[in-house]
Amino acid sequence: MKKYFLSFFVIFFIFNIFTAYAVKPKYGPEFRPRAIPLYKSYEFFSKNRINQDMFWALISYYIPQHNQYSCSSAVTATVLNAARSILDRHSDEKVITEADLLEKVDLENWKENVSEFGKVDQKGLTLDSFQKVIKKSFEIYGFPQVKIHTVIVKDTTEKTKSDLIQELNKLSLKHFIIANFDQSIYTDDAVVGHYASIGSYDQESGRVLILDPDRTFYEPYWVSIDTFVLGMATQNPYDHKYRGYMIVDLN
Repeated sequence: MKKYFLSFFVIFFIFNIFTAYAVKPKYGPEFRPRAIPLYKSYEFFSKNRINQDMFWALISYYIPQHNQYSCSSAVTATVLNAARSILDRHSDEKVITEADLLEKVDLENWKENVSEFGKVDQKGLTLDSFQKVIKKSFEIYGFPQVKIHTVIVKDTTEKTKSDLIQELNKLSLKHFIIANFDQSIYTDDAVVGHYASIGSYDQESGRVLILDPDRTFYEPYWVSIDTFVLGMATQNPYDHKYRGYMIVDLN
């Protein structure tokens, strides 16, 4: 009888753990979510024309990463296609894909680093490597004068937030921001370094729209400016360097 009771207890315990995990809200505690999906809160675009050209260009080319390591190539394709919407294009020019970028931009071992089958120990790209890769990508596809500026976020001070807000207020089809952050801070899920383009900034509510390329699990979502900074003020486990954001300036 004791053995049967123990088996029942183990099964009951495992079932309760599984059940608790299965009903976990996607974006954090039920009454204190860390993020709000765009489809639940789109009033900003009904009231404002700020950043709308940039938002609609980005959302038109917003693609999922093709595997768990390829957020950098998905984000680059999204932002680069959006930027090219201001160019005079011809009928034979196709939309840029992740595969196109990984073939053409032979830099920082990019293709192998984002492959599921590569032999490298470190998957994905560090912020330093990504800055070089995205600059080369823009140069190859028609923006030889592109300027890339990386801001490392080491703290969550008012000065850090103020500097970031200044850049968010400049968002346009010639001024993009790509964030590097710990995804768990925004989604309450796995602790992993991640890249996403910024779709808009709502100054009135102090929220930032994250176009997360992890489309297997997420849609575009809003996070507060405090949460946004907190996710970037984290360290990469490979080199213990702080994360941050990149400014892609085409002016």
